[in-house]
Amino acid sequence: MITNFRFSIQTIKTEDRPSFDIKVFLKIYLYGYLNGLRSSRKLEKECVRNTELKWLLCGIVPNYRSISDFRKQNLSG
Repeated sequence: MITNFRFSIQTIKTEDRPSFDIKVFLKIYLYGYLNGLRSSRKLEKECVRNTELKWLLCGIVPNYRSISDFRKQNLSG
């Protein structure tokens, strides 16, 4: 069964450009879920430290605030 999840794209108001791709945040969220990391700050540290996650994200490192905002804005997903 395939379910259509609706994730919103945040636009940065001061620069009027879109945020990181949703796929990046989903990869971070799934990585954190599988490895028992719930904190946005711990996930940010893992993005910098862990070579597996660096490879998975193609070198993109969002800050903890972006990860936290993605979770807040997409509670239903």
